[in-house]
Amino acid sequence: RIARPALATQLLGVATLAACWQVSKGVQIDFEWTLVNITHSATGVPAPSAVRDALVLPSPLRSSLLLPPFSLLSGYTYVLNLRAQMATDPSVFSDAQVALDVRAQPLQLLMSGGDRRLSAAEPFDVDASRSYDPNVCLFHAQTGKLLEDAALLFGWGLRAVANGVAAEALAFPAGTTTTGRVLQLQLPPGTYAITLTLSKPSTGIADSTTTLFVELIVGACPSIVFEALTELKFNPTWSASTARVALQTSLDAASLALQAAGVVSYAYEWKAYVRVA
Repeated sequence: RIARPALATQLLGVATLAACWQVSKGVQIDFEWTLVNITHSATGVPAPSAVRDALVLPSPLRSSLLLPPFSLLSGYTYVLNLRAQMATDPSVFSDAQVALDVRAQPLQLLMSGGDRRLSAAEPFDVDASRSYDPNVCLFHAQTGKLLEDAALLFGWGLRAVANGVAAEALAFPAGTTTTGRVLQLQLPPGTYAITLTLSKPSTGIADSTTTLFVELIVGACPSIVFEALTELKFNPTWSASTARVALQTSLDAASLALQAAGVVSYAYEWKAYVRVA
């Protein structure tokens, strides 16, 4: 059975009385879950004792077992045993085992905003600071906020765009930090493809990559930014319907100031597109 680190895992066992059991001895069946072993999924090598000690089975004396999120570590296979025994005669029992193959979920690359048109006269940011690894619990116990995962690596790339297609790779302007969570740029007029690769070496988790297109024009241009959708607001695999998705946008400070001063008035129009693979 496949399990995911960030998701709760529920196991349920069912036992029935053996045909040879005398009902007069009682019909109560007791249950107990125990951990048999933990091994590396790829090699079968036993896991370190620290991994084994980290798993605590909650309420093991029941037929069902609920393991909270982050109880299991990706890359390991956990074998659990459920024993059903007669309450009046523990020597009468039956065992059943289940193997949990814990597989990592993809790295979640969250970027604030999408493709955009901006003025080349001003620098701009591309913010991916809310990206995270869903396989580890990095929430602050008191505040509930997501802590920064120092093991995540951010790699930015820049290409020129010709006729709607990303073409030659370009060097970033001198002094640009290309390994940070936020990319800060100022480029001449033109259309560019900015690529971000999110990785976590030595974990076996595949890299996540995304590309956005930025058109830089001569003159002033209001900047619209879409706030990043969080895991709580959408289904990452789009395999289930979503009850409600709130798309939140904002204008840059300079454009808001012009509108407040009555210099300009902006009109908004939404369009929806369906992407066909």
